[in-house]
Amino acid sequence: MPSVVISTVGPAIVLVKWLKDEYTKLRDKKELYEHLFGFLKEAEVSVGEINPWIRDNVPPDDREALTTLKSVIYKFFKEEREEEWIGTFRPVDKNQNICSVGGPVSHQDTRKAMGYDESGKIKATDLPYVFNIQKEELEFPDVRVKRVFGGKIWYEPNWCIVDAHTKEPIYVPEVTDDGILKTDFLMIIVGPNKFTKTAIHSGKKHMMIAGAHGVANLAVSKVLRDLKILQKLDSEVKTGYFQLIVEIKIKWSRLRKSYIPKGSPRICTIEELKVT
Repeated sequence: MPSVVISTVGPAIVLVKWLKDEYTKLRDKKELYEHLFGFLKEAEVSVGEINPWIRDNVPPDDREALTTLKSVIYKFFKEEREEEWIGTFRPVDKNQNICSVGGPVSHQDTRKAMGYDESGKIKATDLPYVFNIQKEELEFPDVRVKRVFGGKIWYEPNWCIVDAHTKEPIYVPEVTDDGILKTDFLMIIVGPNKFTKTAIHSGKKHMMIAGAHGVANLAVSKVLRDLKILQKLDSEVKTGYFQLIVEIKIKWSRLRKSYIPKGSPRICTIEELKVT
């Protein structure tokens, strides 16, 4: 009768393997993060200060997105930078690397860098995709999105992402008949800082974190912690400049009295930006 050999792997061995795998992932993430976002070590970060639909000028979801961004940057660059570098709403030094948290409706720096004029029309842009921030350009101009964050309720148009040249809607957030968002889209742009001659000549960068709606901005930490997204960015972007768009699914959090991101972000497109 043939003998039967049963092999078992002890819990200690499983734990050691898991720890090694997690360490490898963290190391890989840090290397990718250094390559893709190393400029954030010394970047000045600001949040949008315009929300025409609620009394508090600073959009509450953008404010929280700023906090989550801090946690990601501090995790990877804590040796190089103190934690108190962030959290102020003062104007940034446009001669430096900068990061704008908020889309073209709420953040003036994002609006100018994306190529909008004061009226909200695109005058010139190097980006493949932009937002339609004028009501007459909306795919469904009569749709009002009900936003709820921290118990605060307000309504806003259903902004979407369009082709920068044809203005054709490409990525439109899904909304229920009650005006509740089921999905949102987050755009992360890393481009040259063109605000000053000093910034241009010294090769400074400008990162923009812009959701069609603010709930997508809350997913910035999920995106920047996603190893597959980081690897894909690294493999497809050689210039260091890119436009990333991801789809975010949304759920209701009774505890937080807010609609928040759920699950993993889905890459819609990665566009390498040419330096001009």
